[in-house]
Amino acid sequence: MATQVHRKFRPRSLLSVGALKNLIRFSPLLRRAAIGRMVSPDFPAVLGIDPAGACNLDCDFCPNGLRDKKLGVMSFDLYRKIIDESVEHGRRAMIILHKDGEPLVNPRLVEMVTYATIRRAARSVQFATNGVLLTEDKARGLVRAGLDSITVSLDYDSPEAYLEHKRKDAHAQVVENIRGLARIRAEMGSRTPYLIVKATALESNQREIDLLKARWQDVADEIVVTPYHDWAGRIAVQHAPEVPVARFPCAYLWYYPSINWDGKVSVCCIDSANRGVVGDVSTTPLAEIWRGDALRVFRAAHLKRDFTTTPLCGSCTFWAEGNDNVEGAIRRRFTEPGKVVAA
Repeated sequence: MATQVHRKFRPRSLLSVGALKNLIRFSPLLRRAAIGRMVSPDFPAVLGIDPAGACNLDCDFCPNGLRDKKLGVMSFDLYRKIIDESVEHGRRAMIILHKDGEPLVNPRLVEMVTYATIRRAARSVQFATNGVLLTEDKARGLVRAGLDSITVSLDYDSPEAYLEHKRKDAHAQVVENIRGLARIRAEMGSRTPYLIVKATALESNQREIDLLKARWQDVADEIVVTPYHDWAGRIAVQHAPEVPVARFPCAYLWYYPSINWDGKVSVCCIDSANRGVVGDVSTTPLAEIWRGDALRVFRAAHLKRDFTTTPLCGSCTFWAEGNDNVEGAIRRRFTEPGKVVAA
């Protein structure tokens, strides 16, 4: 399949943090400008936190199904520790409550969202879900909690394709849950969470994208199709997208780490096999990890155009998805007199 680019359908309203986030995400100029402002040597501007490494689906295009590392759910005490430290360093641009697993597997997810919003920990608190566990009670709880944005990864319009590739007969349940969230949000008189229905661009769903648009254009606030990637060489259901020969430092290393369910800190959200772990927030403050030697090794390698030093980065194609070349901002903001801090 030819390389897919971002495809998205016009949001129903721009009066939302979620809509503005995707407007920036799908505009290369706006995206580079925003990320250039977010790179920081002091503390990450965006936090990825994984409430649950475990998942209730077994999608053939997701590395979670490989079952090659211990999976579990984050304790609320650890989560609170992360949020409390973050608040000490100001307000994050975004807190993204997903990484490897299904967030709603964590029974305290609604409380997690509530705690982040009460503490005003970020301008936007959001997560992506497969929607299977998005019951009416959970939907009401998330609306009350102040969740800003929710992305439901549906991927297929037909139950048959859903079952074949996501390996659970849950399509009808997810459809009902999405419609239920939209109805409950309206009943509660809330504009949030901003509701996105998403599909990954796959060979197996090419013919279903227009059907998804037709089904959800009057229900969801936005329908988004994102490019396929192979999770740094871990999944091979189809050819990975072609990437530019000229590579630049990956911006994630300077603004957006991901904290796994057990507290281990990965350099980015694509690190599904813990090949880019640089610390553990259960024993070390995140600010110390952010300025520490382990992450400095990754950054120095990228600035030297040595992308093969680490297995994670050497086989990754995800870096090219957003074309986030903000090296100029990185070098300006991570420079002290006489040296580059990251090198």
